[in-house]
Amino acid sequence: MLVFSLPIVAQTTGTSSIPATCGPNDVEFVVHKTTTLAPSQISGGKSRLIIFSEAYGKYLGCPVVTRVALDGSWLGASCLGTYISAEISPGQHHLCANIQAKTDYKNKALFSFLAEPGKTYYFRATTILGMDPNAAIHLDALNSDEGGMLSTNWQQAESKRK
Repeated sequence: MLVFSLPIVAQTTGTSSIPATCGPNDVEFVVHKTTTLAPSQISGGKSRLIIFSEAYGKYLGCPVVTRVALDGSWLGASCLGTYISAEISPGQHHLCANIQAKTDYKNKALFSFLAEPGKTYYFRATTILGMDPNAAIHLDALNSDEGGMLSTNWQQAESKRK
């Protein structure tokens, strides 16, 4: 009996080392578009993170809210054609994006990266909604040319917890 329980213990122990990248599922945000631009200057020794939100499918616009967490805490939320911006400390980080909805969407997009002081990191969270209640979300890194272009053409999102 002990021989059969060892692999189960090993699997359980292994999963506890996975970082809690997303924030609590019960946190919801209200999102508004603003005309505020992300500051171009980065405070001493910090990095900047900018995440753009796109959505494709049946529902577009602010009815599709994308929440973004860094290292287990929600940074905020955005909707189609908007972005959120935050100053972060340099070092290893774990990014999470998922859909805020009454339905418990289990799909989460995860991305880890190493932030260096004085640099800006751009990501795009793309939500694809189909005809059924399932949705896919994808998170990808953008180069500075594309990220810089999008940040001048898209509106910044302002989000507040409900």
